[in-house]
Amino acid sequence: MPEKHPPEQLVQALWCLPVATEFQTTTGEQLRVEFPGWLNSGAGPDFLEARLCLGDQQLYGAVEFHTHTRLWQVHGRPDDPAYQQVILHVVLYHDPRLPPLVRDDGQTIPVVELATQLPEKWERLVPDGAALLKEYERLPGHCGSLLPEIGQQRLRLLLQEATEQRLQQKMQPIQQAWDTAEPEELLHRALFAALGAPNWSAPFAELSQHLPWSALQSWLRQPPRSARAELLARWFGLCGLLPETPPNAADLHREHAHWRQIWERSENTDRLSAPRRESRRPQGRPERLLVGWFHHLQRVTPLGLLRFWLQQLKTLEPLATTDTLRQTLLQLSDQAFHTPDWEPWRKHAGFAQTAILPDQQLLGEQRQVLLWVNGLLPFFLAYARQHGEPELESLLYRLLLVLPPEPENRHTRFLRQRLFALEAPTFPLSNCSMQQGMLQLAKDFCHNFHQGCHRCELVTLLQEGTSQPLP
Repeated sequence: MPEKHPPEQLVQALWCLPVATEFQTTTGEQLRVEFPGWLNSGAGPDFLEARLCLGDQQLYGAVEFHTHTRLWQVHGRPDDPAYQQVILHVVLYHDPRLPPLVRDDGQTIPVVELATQLPEKWERLVPDGAALLKEYERLPGHCGSLLPEIGQQRLRLLLQEATEQRLQQKMQPIQQAWDTAEPEELLHRALFAALGAPNWSAPFAELSQHLPWSALQSWLRQPPRSARAELLARWFGLCGLLPETPPNAADLHREHAHWRQIWERSENTDRLSAPRRESRRPQGRPERLLVGWFHHLQRVTPLGLLRFWLQQLKTLEPLATTDTLRQTLLQLSDQAFHTPDWEPWRKHAGFAQTAILPDQQLLGEQRQVLLWVNGLLPFFLAYARQHGEPELESLLYRLLLVLPPEPENRHTRFLRQRLFALEAPTFPLSNCSMQQGMLQLAKDFCHNFHQGCHRCELVTLLQEGTSQPLP
C-alpha cells in the first residue's frame, strides 16, 4: 500500500470502528482490543481507560495515536508526565529504525502499525474521521445507557456513598500521620497541597515539607513587607519561578531584584524535585497562588492556622441546618483568602509573563473550593474523629452539600458524558457533594476497572439498587 498522509483523526477513527479487534505489534506479539477506550478531547493521551490483551497480559490505560512513529518525539511526549499511563502507541506507519518507547517506570510501550493490518480500501470505511470521533465522544457509557429505565434514585444513593468514601480516603493519610506530626503542621501540609491542585499539588506538598509551618513563623512575624519578601523569595526560588532575566513589567522590576538577592544568599537553593505541569490559565499560575497564600498565612498568624479555622467552623456550626449556611460559608471563606488591593500580583501571572491580567483576587471562589474539599474538610474530619466531636463531623458533610462544585476537569466531564448523556437536563450537578461522588465513581469504576465498560460493576450496583460499599 503506498504511503499516504491522512490526518491523525482518521487513525483515531479507525480505532473506534470494529474493523479489526486483533493486531500484531511491531515486535510480533498478538494484541486483542477488548475495549478501545474513551476519546480524550482535553490534554493528554488520545484515548483513556482502554482494555487490551497483549499475549497473556492484561493492559489497562491510555492509547496514543500518530500517523508516524517519529511524531511521538516531535511532540515532546517522552518528558510529559501525562503520558506515563500510555500502554499502546498506534501509528499508521512505523519506522523500525527508531528506538523503542520506554516509560519512566521502565515499561516499554508496544507499537501497532495499522497500515499493514487493515483491509483493502480501508479509506472508504471512514469518509469523515472528525465527524465519527465527534459522535463517538458523545456516546453514553453502559451505566448511562441504562439510567433512563433504572431511574435516578439509585444513582443518587450511590453518589452519596461515594462522596463519603472519597472524603474518608482523603482523610486517611492525615489520620495515619496524626501521631508523627503536630496537628497544625498536618493542616498546613494538607492546605498547601490543595492550593496547588491539580498541576502543582505535588510540588507544593514538597514545598510544605521543605519549609514547614514551624519554619515559617520567624518570617511571618516580621513586618508585613519584610515577611512578604523573605518568604516569597524562598518559595519562588525553590519552585524555579525566579528567572535571572528581569521582568518586562515595570512594577515588578525592583521586587524581582530584591527577591533574587534574598534567594541567592539563602542557605538552601536546591529546587524542588516533584514533577509539575503548567496551568493553561494565567489565573492558575503558581506565582499567583503563592502570593495569595502568603496573605492568607499572614492573616491567620496571630491566632495560628489551626485555631483560626476552628474558629470559622464554630461560627458555621449553629447554621448547619439553616438556609444561610452557604452564604455565610462563602463570605467567611472570601474574607479568609482575600488579597489586599495594593498587591501588584493581582494583575500579573509571573516574572516571565508579559500579559497584564484584569485586577482580581489571587485565590478566588474556585480555588477556595479546592482548598475546602482537598484540605480543610479532610483535615477536620480527622480532627473530629481524633477528638470525638460528632457535631463537627456532621457539619463537615453538610458543608459538602452547600459548597459549589469544583472547577470542571477532564474526569468530571468524562463521567458526566458517560452517565448523563441521556439525562443531563434532569440531573443537575449543583453542589460539591454530587461532584465528589462522581469523581469517586470514576476512580472506582472508569479509571480502575478490569471488566471493560460493557461489564462494569457499576451497572450491577445500579440495577440492584444496593447500598453496599463501593469496591
